[in-house]
Amino acid sequence: AIGRDAGGVLGLTRVTANGTPSTALMVTVVLSAVLASIGIYDILLALSASLLAAVSVVINLAVIRMRRSEPGLARPWRMPLFPLPALLALGVNAALLAAFVYEDPVTAGLGFAGLGMLVVPITLAIRRRAQAA
Repeated sequence: AIGRDAGGVLGLTRVTANGTPSTALMVTVVLSAVLASIGIYDILLALSASLLAAVSVVINLAVIRMRRSEPGLARPWRMPLFPLPALLALGVNAALLAAFVYEDPVTAGLGFAGLGMLVVPITLAIRRRAQAA
């Protein structure tokens, strides 16, 4: 989706007949193999732990907010006992995020800084492109 919004960077938007983003998948595999072979993969895993927990917290909050603000919206599946599952997941993910940040604040901070360095320029480019259109 980012490749599509950014104007098809490097052909990352191409998909096969069954919908697989083949070019993007190949780029991901090659970069992962290179990083694993030079020993950086474990560092990236440590950096991503807090990021994954933070994304999960945001997703849990979004689910709760959307289901409360748009109760009549057609949904592909039901959430039995709402909001209990979302609140439970939110609690678990928030605890994980707190633990990751407490255990290694420097790595967590580096992960969030790296994410910001990627997301901010991409977001600005997408907004400029949308305003120009």
